[in-house]
Amino acid sequence: MKGMILRILKAPDGSRKLGLYNEHDTKRPYNSIPIILDTNSHNLKAMQNLLPLYKKSRKQFPATRPYWL
Repeated sequence: MKGMILRILKAPDGSRKLGLYNEHDTKRPYNSIPIILDTNSHNLKAMQNLLPLYKKSRKQFPATRPYWL
């Protein structure tokens, strides 16, 4: 496998999963991981502190198109 595709999957009940796809079958995920909402205020503050670093890194290293597109 040369690469994988990650997608957020939303179920009819509103729950979400992270779908893992390979380059041979982009229609059906070969695995999925449930996404759980974490409302812990300590974690939210930590993420807010990381946001400026993330934005700075995005400016320095802009995303490039994946090789399969």
